[in-house]
Formats: sequence, structure tokens, C-alpha cells
Amino acid sequence: MKIRIVILICMVCAFVLGACNHVADPTEQPFNGTQYESESESEYVEESESEGETTEITPSVKLSWDMTWHEIVMYSEEHIGAKKIDREFNSPDTDLSKWFKDYNGQTLQRIYDPTDSTGPAKRGDIIFYNTEETDVQVVLKTMLDVMIQPLMEADEHRKFVITKYELTEQPVKQINENVWLLLVVSGYYSYEGYDLVSMEERMPYVTDVKDGMITFMADGGAGAAQYILVKSGSVYRLQKAGDMGGYGVEIY
Repeated sequence: MKIRIVILICMVCAFVLGACNHVADPTEQPFNGTQYESESESEYVEESESEGETTEITPSVKLSWDMTWHEIVMYSEEHIGAKKIDREFNSPDTDLSKWFKDYNGQTLQRIYDPTDSTGPAKRGDIIFYNTEETDVQVVLKTMLDVMIQPLMEADEHRKFVITKYELTEQPVKQINENVWLLLVVSGYYSYEGYDLVSMEERMPYVTDVKDGMITFMADGGAGAAQYILVKSGSVYRLQKAGDMGGYGVEIY
């Protein structure tokens, strides 16, 4: 009996001693390959982000007439009109000669629709001008005069007659050495009759008045008010952008 008790006590002691030998040192961190690799990778990514270049998201840019043509095209993701004009008038395979097939060789040539009843800022005329002049403002004034002066005479298809007008500096954006975009025909006029409304009806709502004249009326979309000036050799051609193929850029 005594022998059994002694053997039992020895077995218990041996078990307790073995268990004690396997207790982990609380100051020792166990090696875990997966965890170490994850921590190392996380540290590397954080270091890369802090030392490398930060990718910034370009904010939406509002188009402005003060931008260069390149900037207008670059930031016009939502304004495909600029990209369309640039592709068709400013690409390596652009052929401007197609716009001059109707030119008859005159110094000044006007092609117009006699039934056109629109005002001075939205005329559907096509004007050609053969000149050695290189100042675009001077060229445009000559061409716009040819377009507007006929409106000073009565016509059965028009409900108004211009009595006086004055052209100002034209807001032009140069696309390349042979192509320009005219934002709007800029000037003042006074008239009798109805250019959509009478001058008396418009006057109370106009803040820009000069010598009794009011600014040209240019309502409608960009294509209805903008013009494209194209040059081939010494000949310039001016036409409303919308009539040339639905061109136009919404710029504010």
C-alpha cells in the first residue's frame, strides 16, 4: 500500500514539473512568420507613401476666356466642343482649303441668305477678305462691317433697321496661326423696329449704354453666337461656328 502511494506521488510531481518547464516567459515575444511579414510590408508601404510622390486628383476646372487655347482644350472634359474644334482645326491632318471652295477671288466677298432676319451678332453670312493685313482686330472689323452695314437698309425679311452702330475690340482666342475663335461679336447699336423686341423695351434692362446705343443682342447657345475665322494664304474666311458643323465652346 505504501509503495502505491509513493509511486502516485512521484507521478504527480513529474507531471507538475513537466508543465512548469513549458510555461512561456512573459517577456519573450513568440515568432510568428506571417505576422512579421505583414508588419514589415505595412511599414514599407507607409514609408513609400511618405517618401514617394503623392498622386493628387485634379479638381474640376471652370473654363475661362482668359485661359490659353491649350488650357481650354486640356480642361474641357465636360465641354467637348473645344476638343472637337481642336481636332478638326488644329491637328496634323487638318485641311483648311475645304473652307475656301466658294471664294471667287474678290477682295471682299459676302455670301448671305437674303431671308436671314437675325441681328448683328448672329448673322449667318460668310465673309471672305483678301488682304496682307495681319492684325486680327483690323481684319475682323473690316469683315464685320461688310456683314452689318447692309442691316442699315430696310429689308422685307427684317423687322428692324440699324440707325447707328459701333464695333469694339473683339474677344478672340487664337487656336493656331491660321485659326481663331470669336467668342461673340462685340459692339453697340441703335435700331428702329423689332430685333426680337423693340429698343425701347430693351433699354430699361440694359446697363451698358454708349451714346444712346445698347450692346448687340447675342442670346442662344455658343454655336449661335461664336464665329470661326480661318486663314489660307492671304485670304480670311469668317462664318458662324454653329453653321460650320455645330462647333461652339461654352466659356464663361
